[in-house]
Amino acid sequence: SCCIATAAGELLVTAESLPAHVLGGIDLMCRSVLEFHPDPKPGDAFLHNSPYHGCTHPADHTILVPVIDDDGVHRFTVVAKAHQADIGNSIATTYFGDARDVYHEGALIFPAVQVQREFRNIDDIIRMCQLRIRVPEQWYGDYLAMLGAARVGERELLCIGRELGWDALDQFTTDWFEYSEQRM
Repeated sequence: SCCIATAAGELLVTAESLPAHVLGGIDLMCRSVLEFHPDPKPGDAFLHNSPYHGCTHPADHTILVPVIDDDGVHRFTVVAKAHQADIGNSIATTYFGDARDVYHEGALIFPAVQVQREFRNIDDIIRMCQLRIRVPEQWYGDYLAMLGAARVGERELLCIGRELGWDALDQFTTDWFEYSEQRM
């Protein structure tokens, strides 16, 4: 599931996907990124699956990429979310409904953890996931797919911003929210 949020974390647009993935919590996840990393830079990417910070549940790994214009202004955040086959729970499941507490569940929780800086993976995080997740190759493939989707969105938003101008995109965002309010 993919979507675009404003720099403030408001859900702006979403692709056809699972509504539960993107209609709730995107704002909280985007705000968590800014709370923990208040100065996003081009090339940053964050892994988020913390239900305590807005994610739907630990198995929904989410990549958030801030879109930073040529002047260093944070314009949007591109979000890609995918349910994983394994998340390091104490048993081989991503839905451990009988867990007594978070320690019994055992999932790896990433509260807006930086996984890329200057478009390069932070290998410590990747190694942690590959060591703890039962299907490391599958997880890494899913990670790359989410990251790739988010980077394509980032690239295209930067192209649109350069072509049309950021003021026009800001006005479109304002108009879109006003139109949505009128339709509701």
